Amino acid sequence: MDLNPIIQETVAVSVVFDSAYTDAAPKVEILLNEQSFCNEILPNGNHSIDFTVTLDANKIHKLTVNRTGKEPGQDQITKIADVIIDSISVRDIVWHRSLYYADYPEPWASEQKAAGIELENPIYGECIFGHNGTWEFEFGSLFYQWLIDLCKGTR
Repeated sequence: MDLNPIIQETVAVSVVFDSAYTDAAPKVEILLNEQSFCNEILPNGNHSIDFTVTLDANKIHKLTVNRTGKEPGQDQITKIADVIIDSISVRDIVWHRSLYYADYPEPWASEQKAAGIELENPIYGECIFGHNGTWEFEFGSLFYQWLIDLCKGTR
């Protein structure tokens, strides 16, 4: 019998971006459970943003990336190349379980709608951000148990 149940765990989180731009640089803010861990301008190429966080056990946690800095007509793209939690890449999982809420620019969005083109929102599994927007990925803690449950199909 476990007399000292685990109530929290501390994990390292890395979000790896790959950005390309010729005009202005993209900006990202990373939050976990609505707590901001960074707000920075991304350089061209790969760039990892790393932080450590203590998570309450037996809860679902939300990792959020707010992508900004793109104006209409700018040549700029940002993608999440990887997400690493507690030294485990969950890149393939985020492709299936994340959501991206694009902030489609006007008048482009209205023109698409007028032409009968429905803009998807949210976009499931999207990790390439051509537009400003908000990306979300939920995962559980204890992290290893959440991964095991996910692989077994019980989550």
